[in-house]
Amino acid sequence: MIVSIYRFRDVMLLKCDGLCSSSNTETITTILKKQKCVKNCMNKKFSEVVHPSYYVKSDFESRKTYSFLQYAYFKIGDLKSAYEAVITNLKYNEDDSMMKKNERYYGKRIIKEHVMLREPLTSVDLIRSAISHYSSKNYHAAVAEFKQSLEALLKEIPECKRLCSITYDNDSRNVPSIAESLDFYDQFAKIYGSVAECRYECMEKYNSKLSGDEDYLPALLNFLQFSAFKAGDVVLAAAAAKTHLAISPSDVTMANNLKYYAAKTAEIDALPGVIDLLSSNSHDTDLLTTIVGKREMKRRLKNKMKVILGDTRSLDDLVLDSDTITWNL
Repeated sequence: MIVSIYRFRDVMLLKCDGLCSSSNTETITTILKKQKCVKNCMNKKFSEVVHPSYYVKSDFESRKTYSFLQYAYFKIGDLKSAYEAVITNLKYNEDDSMMKKNERYYGKRIIKEHVMLREPLTSVDLIRSAISHYSSKNYHAAVAEFKQSLEALLKEIPECKRLCSITYDNDSRNVPSIAESLDFYDQFAKIYGSVAECRYECMEKYNSKLSGDEDYLPALLNFLQFSAFKAGDVVLAAAAAKTHLAISPSDVTMANNLKYYAAKTAEIDALPGVIDLLSSNSHDTDLLTTIVGKREMKRRLKNKMKVILGDTRSLDDLVLDSDTITWNL
């Protein structure tokens, strides 16, 4: 019940944010005005609004609350519900040894036919299912779920960033009051620092969800372009390849694939929404760099600079030579 209430809280926050949005440009002033407006909106919709601390929100976001829920179900003898809580927890906390042990325990004592996850399907769920189809060479099914995964991602990340901007001052971390300094830079960093950190993590947190060296979004696009090619959809394969190159312009294999697709289809457009996402990520990273400094950002990004920032200029500069096609899938 409490997990559903927390999700509903986020839904209402996003609705209030939509009602309060008046400008596409975020400044210190617009953030403060929007935050005040959202608070008033939430107070009108609920008799009592609880603002959870940063640590409480972290527990909900990591779904650690399901560990308490599974124990409560266990104590009342509802092993099926306990099992569902465990597998939902493990979806977000794959290395939790205690939950793995509990999964084995409940799994031996229940019928698994009607077991379901207690969270709606996410981009991560869909890509994992798509990869299963991909491994079985069921490419048509893989394409459908890779597309759904991308669509879900393009919805989840902007929602995550919106929540960052309207809930930043509820964090119980040590964020000094702006009254402590009259220096504009200090005020900017204190007010917007936690927002920038939060927005930056909205994309970054996906990169640990898949095994391998490639980050989440380029891996998704890579799977999509190859699955689409194998399913006979060259237009989609070309669009996925071109979008992938916006993230990793130095990927020779993908450039060769795009040359091949260019010989098969007259017009190649990047996938809608992804370039806007890259632009948003670039803005967030630049802003966070301003706050924490270039040295700190270099330490964080290391070899991921192009993955996070993207390079939309490469789309216009790319030369497609259909006369010298190389195939390297």
